Amino acid sequence: LPGDSLENPTSPELISCAVDPESPPDSPKSTQLVSVDLDDDQPAQRALELKLISFGYSRGGGIPAANHVFDARHIKNPQKGPQKHLTGLDARLRKEIMAHDGAEELYEKMLQVVLNDLAEERAPVVAVGCTHGKHRSVTFCEELAMRLRGTVSPQGRRVSVEVWHRERGSWSKKGRWRRGAEGRGDFEAEDDDE
Repeated sequence: LPGDSLENPTSPELISCAVDPESPPDSPKSTQLVSVDLDDDQPAQRALELKLISFGYSRGGGIPAANHVFDARHIKNPQKGPQKHLTGLDARLRKEIMAHDGAEELYEKMLQVVLNDLAEERAPVVAVGCTHGKHRSVTFCEELAMRLRGTVSPQGRRVSVEVWHRERGSWSKKGRWRRGAEGRGDFEAEDDDE
């Protein structure tokens, strides 16, 4: 409220509207993210740490330990052209993936789960998988990270976002992935001499 900042310097300033305005105000679904001006006089609070992990189901590393695991394999993957060689770190590719059927719905579902955890003062670990862990899962982790960085929980705690792309080490290697006898993906590296 105008003028409130002089009387109560710790009052937050609202920067986004309710996620689900139809829910009762005390429901986790009505979570609001706020921005707080942190003065040097305010005591430091430990941040809520949100961890986002992208991974590939075919890479053989298994599903990472997480509070929530989302499968993005039903979202269309780039098939041809230069997009296939990009990763979800590239804004052009993220835009293309987010335009596919089902992408926005999956993103909103993931965002709601994370917001509910943050409203309950829980610091979630969220894993998102796709086939190779290069395009779709990376896109969703990056989109969530961009949305949640710089926000604070309804209780005024800063949200810290850490992103780990588990398969990143295999993105630039020359070679090909093949399905092994046990159904796991195995990487066959090509020699640079060839």
